[in-house]
Amino acid sequence: MPDGPFQGQCHFIYCRAGTETHLRESNFFHSVDRCIVQQIGCPFRQNIGWSEFLINQVHIILGAMALSGLLWLLHVKLRSRGGSLLPFLELTRVSPNMGAMFLVLLWFGLRIALQYAPAQDVGQISYLQLAKTNAMYSGAMFIMLLAMVCHGRLTPMPEVGIDPQPVREDFIDGFIGFLLCLLPVYLILGATASLRSEESQHQFLKALRSDARAELMIWIAINAVLLAPLLEELIFRVILQGWLQTRMPAWIAIGISSSLFSVVHGIPDSLALLPMSFVIGYLFYQRHSYWAAVLMHACFNGYNLLLNFTPKPTKDPLALLNFWF
Repeated sequence: MPDGPFQGQCHFIYCRAGTETHLRESNFFHSVDRCIVQQIGCPFRQNIGWSEFLINQVHIILGAMALSGLLWLLHVKLRSRGGSLLPFLELTRVSPNMGAMFLVLLWFGLRIALQYAPAQDVGQISYLQLAKTNAMYSGAMFIMLLAMVCHGRLTPMPEVGIDPQPVREDFIDGFIGFLLCLLPVYLILGATASLRSEESQHQFLKALRSDARAELMIWIAINAVLLAPLLEELIFRVILQGWLQTRMPAWIAIGISSSLFSVVHGIPDSLALLPMSFVIGYLFYQRHSYWAAVLMHACFNGYNLLLNFTPKPTKDPLALLNFWF
């Protein structure tokens, strides 16, 4: 998913701090609301209560970072003992055919040209058409590449990573990878916050900010949570990383494929997406599972998409952190 979670755009009606007529009249809750408003001086959504305020973007992000940090500690501890949260799976590994690599290079060149071309305003009316067109293009590209990788067969291809394990194993591996990537992603988001603005947001997030139609939301979800993970993991992990792994050390192959994955998402998103891409690359190398990589990518995009619909209590998240700590 393209933009960082700190840029969620929720269309709430705010009241200024100190405007008591918009706060709940319940004695205890009203007192708590007034206390929080006076402490952090941030605008409140109209009729918002303290319990709603306690569940917002910042608290979700802090919880995610804490959980990710604990998982990293466990992973480091296991690595020191020769283990891993994502143990290496011994399988015969071969590189995809050159036809698939050639098509990927063409796709990559086109994507770079479009990503770094001068920005054009597509207008609110065309956002829905943009989402539909992107879905058709991604779906067609995915089918062509999958057919080339599998040589037109419908049978599993374990040697290139397309071999479904039990769904439970793929989901657990993907979810572990998703949690591991959150802490480094958020640290880089914080370090590069000055580079971010509404203008640098992904087109889909701009669309959600300006057009709240259910049909548009559904098409954006299809693109971000389904088609993007299916296509991009096939390109960057199965084909590109799979081809590189047979010609150089794994850590170099992961570094190259992860860097190229980040580059196609443009500045500043590429900076925060780099650690996420490295974790997916490591996951694919260790587990040799395309579906685990897809599930991790889908979890990451779905999480960020949902985060855009959670309450955002202040324009400056640091103001909230200063209040709590």
